Amino acid sequence: MPIDKGAALNKKVWTLFEKAGFVTKPNSNDGLTEAFVELPAGKKRKVDLLAELPDLGVRIIGENKARKDLSGSFSAYVHDYQELKKLAGADAVLFVSD
Repeated sequence: MPIDKGAALNKKVWTLFEKAGFVTKPNSNDGLTEAFVELPAGKKRKVDLLAELPDLGVRIIGENKARKDLSGSFSAYVHDYQELKKLAGADAVLFVSD
């Protein structure tokens, strides 16, 4: 059975944050539940990581791309993630490409 590189990368990223003390979605207790950001007009968009430190009020969202060729321009990704950051009430966005 072929390895799902995307799923493996996602697990590596949330596991890293979880080990650092963040409350993550997904996490070790529930690796399938994903976080969503509420978009205008009631739509929702899945993000690969939601990592929070509630005591410090820190919230990070993450997007992971496990492919060699990222389609589209890098600046389009940056703009998209800036908007997601605002909508999610996040302090930062982590973008990981494998």
